Amino acid sequence: MPRLFPIAILAAGALGFATTAARSDRADEAAIRVTLNKYFSGKADVMATAFAPGANMTYVRDSMIITPIPQFIERIRDQERRAPETGRPKGPEPEKRITSVDIAGNAAIARLDTKRSDMLVVDYMTLLKINGEWLIVNKSFDRVPTKKN
Repeated sequence: MPRLFPIAILAAGALGFATTAARSDRADEAAIRVTLNKYFSGKADVMATAFAPGANMTYVRDSMIITPIPQFIERIRDQERRAPETGRPKGPEPEKRITSVDIAGNAAIARLDTKRSDMLVVDYMTLLKINGEWLIVNKSFDRVPTKKN
């Protein structure tokens, strides 16, 4: 019986560590979701706070395009100026979902789906925990046409 005591102490410590790690992961995921919802706000000034300085947007048309996030945010501001009530052209509000979040230490990747009537926009966001704050460092996306009934 005395030999089991050290094993029980180690097991209890490991369980405590696992519980603390699980709490930390939940807190990090919640913080990541706050950042992603800033992006989903669609409002330029709010969206800008979701991105780290130096962040880029990458996508492919005929070739790979890399756009600095400040240029992307400026496009959103232009849309807001053109349609002040909504910040975007009239039409049904797209369905927005965070479909997955994968965290490894201070790095994470998330998939965001924005379903519109004619397409699904899939964003893959790379995030880093910088000075205790989760920020998007890269946005890669593509548009997938949806079938019409």
